[in-house]
Amino acid sequence: TAWDYADFYQDVGYPEGYGMFQQLYNLTGPLPPPGVPTYCYYGADVKTPLQFQYAAGTFPDQQPTVVYGPGDGTVNNNSLVSCARWQSEQDQPMYVQAFSGVDHSDMVQNMDVIMAIQNITNS
Repeated sequence: TAWDYADFYQDVGYPEGYGMFQQLYNLTGPLPPPGVPTYCYYGADVKTPLQFQYAAGTFPDQQPTVVYGPGDGTVNNNSLVSCARWQSEQDQPMYVQAFSGVDHSDMVQNMDVIMAIQNITNS
């Protein structure tokens, strides 16, 4: 899990990697609200890997059991909806919209997403 990084780097034979991880860890800390009107669009309702579980002593030589959850096929729902918290943290409007069935990489070519963006630029 995300709490086992020291063990992970040790298990893969790269203990120095944990030191690098510790140096970079806080670079992606909590993001404050932007303070401007913001549009947050993301894909939703697509089967997405949530966890990779390895039986004891099998990493990296065997495939893990994959636990799936909601998301966009690449990013899990917990991360996708994180921008929605800004709605209660800033005075400027937040426009949050999930596009059901739209995969992560299809966001840039999905016609519903393109139309939503065009509506912003045309208003």
